[in-house]
Amino acid sequence: MVTIEVNLKEGDEEPEQHLDDGEHIERRVVPLSELYDTLTALSKEKDKIVDARLYHWALGLHWSQRIFPNKD
Repeated sequence: MVTIEVNLKEGDEEPEQHLDDGEHIERRVVPLSELYDTLTALSKEKDKIVDARLYHWALGLHWSQRIFPNKD
């Protein structure tokens, strides 16, 4: 998993991907609070495979938010 922070202003275009031959990576911009639910839904779609490392990281984040909710 790679995390890159890109500062975009409203209306700016997202950077273009530069994939290697044979690579097929679908980019989705998802709030962290929705990442686990989004990955779970994607994993149920036909011909979609979610990387296990990303899924497990999102699951850990999901459970940490449930166990230790932000009390701001």
